[in-house]
Amino acid sequence: MRQLLAVHVTPANEQEGAEVAELARQVQQVTRRTVKVVLADKGYTGKEPAQAALDEDIELQVIKRGCPEFCVNGLRFNPAPAALRTGS
Repeated sequence: MRQLLAVHVTPANEQEGAEVAELARQVQQVTRRTVKVVLADKGYTGKEPAQAALDEDIELQVIKRGCPEFCVNGLRFNPAPAALRTGS
């Protein structure tokens, strides 16, 4: 089952990648270590965020977001309100 478990928003001047270790730890604690894959935006690109996730047995997949929806492994995500979606 694929569910959104958490959303972590940081100020624009924060280093998002630095937050991965704590967020991954919290997610695994809440879910009893059942999370295997996390989807993240390009702010989490790099070896350090990937390793921080792996340290908690999570594969960090950085997605490239389209405008305004994106697709990962055949699943379509559209976080924008309907009025902002392309073609609406």
